[in-house]
Amino acid sequence: MDTLANVFQESINREGKEIVINGINHTVLFRRTTKGETTPYTLVFAPYSDSIKQGASFTINGDTYLIIKENTVENTVYRKYEAIKCTQIIKMIYGVGDIVSYPVYMQDLSDAISNGKIVTVASTAEFLFTLNDNSKRLYVNQRFFCGYNGLAWKITDINYKDGIAYVYAERNATLETDDKINGIADRWSYETKPATYKVVISEDNVNLDVAKTQTLTVSVLKDGTTMETTPTITWTVADGSIASIDSTNTITALKQGTTKITGSYHVTDDDTVITDSVNVTVTQPVVIGNIVITPKYNSSTYYSTLYGQAITFTASISGITSPVWTITLNTNGVASTAYTSVITNSAGTFKVTNKAQASNYLIYTIAEAVSGKSTTYSVKLGGVL
Repeated sequence: MDTLANVFQESINREGKEIVINGINHTVLFRRTTKGETTPYTLVFAPYSDSIKQGASFTINGDTYLIIKENTVENTVYRKYEAIKCTQIIKMIYGVGDIVSYPVYMQDLSDAISNGKIVTVASTAEFLFTLNDNSKRLYVNQRFFCGYNGLAWKITDINYKDGIAYVYAERNATLETDDKINGIADRWSYETKPATYKVVISEDNVNLDVAKTQTLTVSVLKDGTTMETTPTITWTVADGSIASIDSTNTITALKQGTTKITGSYHVTDDDTVITDSVNVTVTQPVVIGNIVITPKYNSSTYYSTLYGQAITFTASISGITSPVWTITLNTNGVASTAYTSVITNSAGTFKVTNKAQASNYLIYTIAEAVSGKSTTYSVKLGGVL
């Protein structure tokens, strides 16, 4: 009775995982190793009869693994392999529509030379590819993106060994021909670069009183240049009870609150939607009252003062937080010896001291700049009690 064979078969029956390599199904066991604590399924145990080649690749749970080594044969029951999870997907282009995706393992990355916050083009790395017809298409000086589209890589050397393509590359600056969005270097050397569009709403924030309107300034840029005729913009409002917007790009404030309005341009040739947004705040309109002078008239058309009396009059207006006052005096022919007048515009006050026993009037004009309102106030210089 072959105990090892029975134990292995029981393990296969209990824990076996099915993988496909080159179109052939294999049921294998996976085990971690100390070297691969952060990489699951590092060791692969396959039946001895399932001869798996080094460099073969397989996919499980959405991840691609590369067989990098067949360990020394321990028995005739199983074969043991070391596998490593591919950490990157590299896209290469060879012609119009000829784009190949390669799952690779990236290792031995040297430290980048940096100058302050600028990373120079100086890093080098080694990439492991499955050796097959696709990887044999790789060539020296070919450029690609890997993990980060801010800088490209350029192949400096390629070696084939034991079913693996060892690709050595160094950092390389990006070019105008690179498709950085999709991570395909030199794509626009083979294919026509699609136009880029951008919706621009000039206003970042709009503040309106209820029932007020404002028309947005909207443009669409094609390849960085404003289109002569602005295409149709489709509008959406996060909360349509607060504000609305029509086809003329005019916002109408409906009720107090805040919402966001988004304008979208549909690029029909590639089914792409480009958007920009504006924040809208709607407030209740402030009702500005009339100018009020305190103390109020103690008769119908004037405020009567007595001889020797000094009174400070204060202007106020509701609905304005910081009124701006301009107070002027029309002496109305009253002699300067009959009164003293002190005007303080910053406080909106004027102080009158009656120094005569004559029935004459001082006429004050009080104007408030924010509201544009003004009024007059008459002070009578009266007699004694």
